Amino acid sequence: MLKVKTKQNNPIFWIFVLVMLVITLFPVYWILVTSLKNPLEVVLPNPTLVPKAPTLQNYVAVLQSGFLSHPGSLMNVGIIFGALLAALLASQFKFKKIKSWRQVIAAVTLAMTVEIATILGWGWLSDRIGRKTLYYIGVTGMALVAFPFFWLLQMHSFPAILLAMLLALPVCHGAMIAAQPCMMVELFPVEVRYTGLALGHEIGAVISGGISPMLAVAFLMKWDSYVPVALMLLAFALLALVALFSIRHPATPRQQQPAL
Repeated sequence: MLKVKTKQNNPIFWIFVLVMLVITLFPVYWILVTSLKNPLEVVLPNPTLVPKAPTLQNYVAVLQSGFLSHPGSLMNVGIIFGALLAALLASQFKFKKIKSWRQVIAAVTLAMTVEIATILGWGWLSDRIGRKTLYYIGVTGMALVAFPFFWLLQMHSFPAILLAMLLALPVCHGAMIAAQPCMMVELFPVEVRYTGLALGHEIGAVISGGISPMLAVAFLMKWDSYVPVALMLLAFALLALVALFSIRHPATPRQQQPAL
């Protein structure tokens, strides 16, 4: 108890928290202020932090374009709803395996900070060994880490929890997310690229981002064990490996030429 109090009274700790809060919330602020700018102000060479003439015209244009009837919009709403529902269920469930949520939050924050740098490194490596090879590394790592991840969390020590997050985020997730954008672009010719990306990404996001959190919480509430969750993670990894194996050739050079 004394150690926690000392950390909370340490100004360096609060400076770190403030810096991380700014880094986390600034993209949200930028999205909001950009949505309130007119098209000309958005493309100015010197961006403005505050809209010179705030307008709601962008929102009106989006609604008039059929946003609410677009399947992708409904999928994104489903993802948000699913994540919120999973968070609500998790808040009502007492996890006995983890004693200190402060340690988990700190470990996740540090691991995601490290991941920012590792994604750049993974991206550099993908240019040399190939997107598919790099994605194999990330997915294989996720499969191998599925059970050790939870074993490390059960040790109830900050170094073990931090190691679990570092393996999951900068290593496995970082490798996949660094290779994914370019790899998905190279899968489709220019003529159908947007359609292919939209369908593949949105459908996958609904399953992984909307359904899996609710399944994970349901498994924990039903069996009070991490094993079903780890098995689900392993199943997703195996599914990704099958999908990777099915990828034969990227779009041809002729098809990769920019559309006029």
